[in-house]
Amino acid sequence: MNKNFEKQFKITKKLMKKSLYKDEDWVLQIISKLDSLKKIWPADVSHRQIAENINETLFDVDVIFDFTFLDREKVKFELSSHGNMHFYFLSQYLPPEEVEEYIDNLSEAKEKTLSSNYIISKLAESINKRKDKKPKGMTTEEKSKYLLDSLDYSIWSFIAADCKLWSAEEEFAKIVTKHSEKKSNFSRKDAAIVHEILLSFAKKGYLKEATEPKAKVQLYADLQDLLI
Repeated sequence: MNKNFEKQFKITKKLMKKSLYKDEDWVLQIISKLDSLKKIWPADVSHRQIAENINETLFDVDVIFDFTFLDREKVKFELSSHGNMHFYFLSQYLPPEEVEEYIDNLSEAKEKTLSSNYIISKLAESINKRKDKKPKGMTTEEKSKYLLDSLDYSIWSFIAADCKLWSAEEEFAKIVTKHSEKKSNFSRKDAAIVHEILLSFAKKGYLKEATEPKAKVQLYADLQDLLI
């Protein structure tokens, strides 16, 4: 692993963890660091491999990858409205109106520099207030998206390779192959399709037939447990 990439990644992560979303200098500094990372991000290396090689969590690699390759206007919005890696991840599974309310609350805060702990505590407070309502409000497509987006990204290359073996439908194979080639979040429509077909494969016992490599066997076993 490129030592310069490892160094720049750790610097960027440490800076992002501060979540100083009201500090314009911090926002610009993060964007500059992300621009540098984009130029040296390892090609054809899974996020799990990167995490292991530089001794970082898969979560941090996934989220910083997203920030690195997102449209810069989107990045600026995320950084200046909350600037928190955990909220960025969780907000993908929250109703839009709840996200907007949370961001509005943050914008009203008087402090210029608020810590990551403050933001996480505010998010926890918001979730606790709605924990009884939230599951009822999630559609089937949203639940499918939540499950698929939370899977270890490396599983998709295995599933894409097994499409022919499983005689998978063309649309399913196309979605999975595309996802395996470049990390991204599923759209609700694609998530619904992929989840339905994976569920049918799980019921047929296809996931249990994997024998090697060990990583694939474990990933398929975990997916089987989630689906059935």
